[in-house]
Amino acid sequence: MSSARERLLESAKILFSQKGYYATSVEDIVESAGFSKGTFYFYFKSKEELFKSLVEEMHLNIVKRLESFFGEGLALGGCTD
Repeated sequence: MSSARERLLESAKILFSQKGYYATSVEDIVESAGFSKGTFYFYFKSKEELFKSLVEEMHLNIVKRLESFFGEGLALGGCTD
């Protein structure tokens, strides 16, 4: 089973896509994930920090997919000629 942090992130991702960032409250996220606000604030200082974690997670996922497609020698800093 996924960790509390992962469940909060997944709930936030779904709610942000359905309602938008500004219309989604911390209360919405914890209710959807089945946790209390205390659990939320144990893992994240704010909704903004949670959002940044989501963006970072998605970025790392994209990089992993690109590396698997192009190989481990993928230059992430720019072009190699």
